[in-house]
Amino acid sequence: MPSGWWNRIWVVQEVVVPKILTLLYGSMTAPWNMIVNAATSYSLNQLVSKTTTFPKEYPSVLASFSRIVLGIHDMRGRWLHGEQTSLLSQLGRFSHRKATDDRDKVYALLGLIQGPPTANQVKILPDYSLDTVTVFRNTVLSIVETTGSLIVLIGDIGRKNRQDLPSWLPDWSATYDDLDHLRGEDTEHYNVTASVSIFAESPKEEEYSGTLRSIPCAGAPKGQRLGSQCSDQKAYSKILDPPDWERHISNPYGRIGEAECLQGVTKYLAAERDTVWLRDHSGILEYPGIREGRVVVVEDTCFSREDLVWVVQSWASHVYQLFEPHGPPVFDIRKEFGCSFLRTLCADIIYTNALVGGSTRHRVTDDHLGNIAAQIELWIKEAHQPPAPRQNHSPYLFSWDSLVKKIVASDLAESQESCVNVDVAVRTAILRRRLFITDTGHMGLRPSGPQLDDELCLLLGARTLLILRQSASSISPSVGGKAPKDSIQLRGF
Repeated sequence: MPSGWWNRIWVVQEVVVPKILTLLYGSMTAPWNMIVNAATSYSLNQLVSKTTTFPKEYPSVLASFSRIVLGIHDMRGRWLHGEQTSLLSQLGRFSHRKATDDRDKVYALLGLIQGPPTANQVKILPDYSLDTVTVFRNTVLSIVETTGSLIVLIGDIGRKNRQDLPSWLPDWSATYDDLDHLRGEDTEHYNVTASVSIFAESPKEEEYSGTLRSIPCAGAPKGQRLGSQCSDQKAYSKILDPPDWERHISNPYGRIGEAECLQGVTKYLAAERDTVWLRDHSGILEYPGIREGRVVVVEDTCFSREDLVWVVQSWASHVYQLFEPHGPPVFDIRKEFGCSFLRTLCADIIYTNALVGGSTRHRVTDDHLGNIAAQIELWIKEAHQPPAPRQNHSPYLFSWDSLVKKIVASDLAESQESCVNVDVAVRTAILRRRLFITDTGHMGLRPSGPQLDDELCLLLGARTLLILRQSASSISPSVGGKAPKDSIQLRGF
């Protein structure tokens, strides 16, 4: 168990691929299934009497070792049964493992991708002549283009070991724990925008090359410019039927060349929610999106389970003060924000059957709100006195009662579902997170990095809304000067 072998990235492939596996340690050998059975037994019986005689540090070591073994074994089962796997899913599962060369965080997992080429055709080949930043960047852009989704950018990507990475680029050399993995898996339950066709352009590619690859050019091979065969505008009108794209030409009364046509086509495809481009300007991403609000409130971070009750009450107090309505529709408005607050506390995900993982995670429904409110109310009652420096507790209790307890929980108490694990759902959602509120009334949870005036944005192909921060400069270093006004630069969040 103390051997560093168990935590190496290349070990995953060594264990997953062979049909028959035997472990050798010194002069001892053991079949893989024996280790798996031991890990499974410990996980299912962590409270049996045999473990109570162990020194206090043993249970945590055994629990960690069991998770390592069962995590690899689960992937081994998927591999041997021929189940479809993607590079993105493998990075989420195993990128926290150690490697002498950070590039192997990607390269060591390429051999584990299997499935239809159209679904998992990642354009990455091992090339040790490339530096780590280039490998990570190429991997992200390839995943975005092949999946039609920005899910690879979702998560706490501000946590970095390397200081040479752009802010939008995940650092697969950083350490992530079980909580991070659970949150990553939960993203499959969100889908604020449908998947779209995304064409990524690297700094070396000609401008609008992604747009050219997305349309079949009449009279020219796909991906090549039309040249001077005929009027550019007429040529593209033949390709795009109906020719509504012409409304997106910036200056329809001036000279319209191929560059102006490509810009109009690009905007048209994005407006139709069909095809979008992602341009990498040497570290700054240009991507179409919509600003949904500006962060105007950032609450305290919930650092531990012990702080959870106080933090939730503190958040409730500030939400109540911000949204306390005046006038006749008091009840309905408070109830709306109370329900939204309860959903936010568990990231709109609920765990059922007291288990964590797989099909036991669902989006919250109105029937779950009573469970959430009741469980948090129980926590508040158990916390007889708040720890210092929380001397004045009454305002928090009043805000909780006004925002949630009397208005939300009362009329939903009868609809509470059994076998709902609110404790796991809330802890998974808010530990190491802080509440933010925008000037448009949106509230959500983010890592401890959000600042006032950050932007809440909707990007096509993203499963969740993203928090972005204005870059130091809006000037792109590549040809084209300033980024278009309707684009958003993913930098600095």
